[in-house]
Amino acid sequence: MRGRFPAGIPRSYILLACIGLVALNLRGPIVAVAPVVDRIQADLGFSPALLGLLTSIPVLCFSLAAPLASLAVRRWGAEFAVTLTILGVLAGVLVRSAGGPVLVVCGTVVIGLAITVGNIAVPLIVRRDFPPSRQGTAMGIYTAALNIGSFLTSVVTAPLAGLAGWRVALAAVAVLA
Repeated sequence: MRGRFPAGIPRSYILLACIGLVALNLRGPIVAVAPVVDRIQADLGFSPALLGLLTSIPVLCFSLAAPLASLAVRRWGAEFAVTLTILGVLAGVLVRSAGGPVLVVCGTVVIGLAITVGNIAVPLIVRRDFPPSRQGTAMGIYTAALNIGSFLTSVVTAPLAGLAGWRVALAAVAVLA
């Protein structure tokens, strides 16, 4: 990445910030369920097996949909894939928090698929747009942002659910998107 934006900020810094912002959305929607799983079970009557499936869906998407996500990134480009990731996370979070058991599961599937695309697209952007000497820094920012997003979501979800209910707490993850 060469050049500067009019404000004098190097483009690589803008790209690093964007990578960090995207990464904030790639784990939080998954970990948000754990602090409120008891409330979800009580409200929707989920069996322990269905709760286990609910928390496993994103990981299943990571493994099963990765080849399709890779094809999508190649066909439409990494930037479009990142856009799909953010829109998919946003849509999935809103669907998951909007309705009954079917919408909770469907929204979780959408989240899992969207994050799968992002998990493939962002490292490709790093590899493509940064020289080898800066790729470690970019991947470090990406990884740190993944963990920060998880941490923030884990810390905020339970207290927010206590104040406003589990649906609002799960929907609040959309703020990052």
